[in-house]
Amino acid sequence: MADKKISTSRAVAIRIDNLLKQKNMTKYAFEKKSGIGHGSLNGIMLNKNKTVTLSMLYQIAEGFNMSVRDFLADPVFDADNILIG
Repeated sequence: MADKKISTSRAVAIRIDNLLKQKNMTKYAFEKKSGIGHGSLNGIMLNKNKTVTLSMLYQIAEGFNMSVRDFLADPVFDADNILIG
């Protein structure tokens, strides 16, 4: 990601995708565990949902049994990689 910055919502999608793979979890299982609806998750993953709220971040983190801090503790969220504004 050296020269190409991404939106925060895209970074969230990348992080979710990586965690799903790491934990060998399906999107369906994640939706059930996190309480995030299918349409909302698809909106994030397909970059149609341009906004991810703090409450949604809490649900996402809970679905992976981690804190929001741990969810955000990934290089994809480094300021050098994110479009600000």
